[in-house]
Amino acid sequence: MQQWVARYNGTASGNDKGNCIATDDSGNVFVAGSAYNTVTGSDLILLKYKNAGTLDFVKTYSRKDDAPEEVFTSMIIQNTPV
Repeated sequence: MQQWVARYNGTASGNDKGNCIATDDSGNVFVAGSAYNTVTGSDLILLKYKNAGTLDFVKTYSRKDDAPEEVFTSMIIQNTPV
């Protein structure tokens, strides 16, 4: 049963995508993927949504050489507050 829907549009309104989704014991949802940035190109991104669907935080990572980054693997969420 669908409880909520969220869409993320990064700062450049580019080709943003989630490649991996995980949840924790509190029902929070983590999405890892990539987001396009006009300065650095494609960056790694981690989104955290609270269990009600509100965006809690956005973390991005860009290499110093501006090479594109993308997540292709899974996440493990430990039972610790994030």
